[in-house]
Amino acid sequence: MILVRISTTVIAVLLFSFLLVLTPAAGGADDAGKVLFDNNCVKCHGEDGKGETKIGRLIKTSDLNVRPWKRGETLEDMIKLISEGEGKMPKAKKLSEDEIAVVAKYTLDRFKQD
Repeated sequence: MILVRISTTVIAVLLFSFLLVLTPAAGGADDAGKVLFDNNCVKCHGEDGKGETKIGRLIKTSDLNVRPWKRGETLEDMIKLISEGEGKMPKAKKLSEDEIAVVAKYTLDRFKQD
């Protein structure tokens, strides 16, 4: 079971890397990541990532702008969190592995600590 999870994560990361190579330099992956974030994450985290939405305040959503993140900060950590969910954050049932990898990368890049 653990080997299957590791293999799935490795495959997702490899597919995401492959997508980046095929994506035009004009921000195609970033655009796709933004769309996925807007459609799946904004209702709780908000556009600014602060979690100051009605739902976000109700369930005490994490502020994505505050680091370190308690659930890890690597692409693999983010893919796992989005794929499996945790606490009040549901798993991303409607997203493919590729989409999860794209939104994970977008989230890490957008809310990186300077």
